[in-house]
Amino acid sequence: MRLFKALCFVAIPLSISLASAANAADYPEQPVKFVVPFNQGGSSSLTARYFQKIIQDEKLLGGYPVPVVHMPGAGGSTGALHVKDSAPDGHTVLIWHVGLCGAVALGNINFDHSAFTPVAATGSQSYAVVVRDDSRYKTIQELFDAAKAQPETITAGVNLGASNHIGLVLAESAVPGLKFRYVQSGSTSAAYTAILGGHVEVGLLPIPSLKQVASKGVRLLGIMAPQRDPAFPDVPTLVELGYDVNYSMTNWWFVAKGTPEARIAILADAFEKAMKTEDLKKNFETSSMNLDYMRGMELEQFISNQCKQINGISKRLRGEE
Repeated sequence: MRLFKALCFVAIPLSISLASAANAADYPEQPVKFVVPFNQGGSSSLTARYFQKIIQDEKLLGGYPVPVVHMPGAGGSTGALHVKDSAPDGHTVLIWHVGLCGAVALGNINFDHSAFTPVAATGSQSYAVVVRDDSRYKTIQELFDAAKAQPETITAGVNLGASNHIGLVLAESAVPGLKFRYVQSGSTSAAYTAILGGHVEVGLLPIPSLKQVASKGVRLLGIMAPQRDPAFPDVPTLVELGYDVNYSMTNWWFVAKGTPEARIAILADAFEKAMKTEDLKKNFETSSMNLDYMRGMELEQFISNQCKQINGISKRLRGEE
C-alpha cells in the first residue's frame, strides 16, 4: 500500500510534465490569428504586420500562416472581448497597449488586464507634444504657462481614454495647475488633421506617425521620452526641460486566460526570435519604434504598474477633477 502511494506521488508530477510536453508538442495545430482591436493604419496594425511577415517567413509558429484580423469598435474592447472569450489554446492572440488601462479607468469595460495572460511586450513608441507650425506657442514652457494661467481654455485634440489622452493627463498631473480642455478628435490621423485645421491647439502624437509625414504643418515642442529621438534631434525631452514626464506606448500581446504555459512559452519565443531578426530591427528603426522586449513576471509587473499609475489619474481622465 505504501509503495502504491509512493508511486502515485511520483506519477502525479510526471503526468503534469507529460501533459505540458504534449501541449507544447502539438502547438500550433492551426494558423495563429493576430487580433488588432483597431482600424488598419495605426501603430498596432503596423506592428502586427511586421511580426506576421517575419513569423511566417521564418516559420516560427510551425509554418502556418498568421492572419492579422482587425476588429475595431468601442475603443478596442470589441476585439479584446473576442480574444478574452476565445478558446484558451494559443491560436487567438490580442495586441493592445496602455489603452487597455485607460478603458478600465474610464469605466468603459468591465474587465482588465488580469482577464488575459500576457505573452510578450514587443517594442514601444514615444510621443511628442505638438501644435500647428504657426501656433503662438513656440516652446513647451509657453504652452504649459498658458494652460496654467487660464485652465481649460487651450483645446487638446485626443481620442478620449486612449494613449494620447492618457499621456497629456499624465503631464497635467506632473505640473501643478496645468489643465487642458479635451476635445474628442479620434485616432492619431484624425488628431493630426484637427491640429492642421485649427480645430484644436495642441495634441500628443506618436513619433512614428510624425516621422511618416515628416511633421509637416506641425511644430514639435517636446518629446515624452528619456532621451531625444534621432528622427527629431533638435526637439528636447520634457525630462530635460525639468518636467517629470516619461511616457511611451508599449505593444502588449495577450491570450485567453487558461492557455497552457507551454504554449505561451512557444509564442513568447517566437516573438523574441522575431525581435532579433535584422528585418524587424530595420522596420522598427524606420518607424522610430524602440526595440523593447519583455515576457514573464517582468512583463506582468510592468503592465500592473502602468495600469495602477493610470488608475491614479482616472478622475482626471473622466473630467471629474
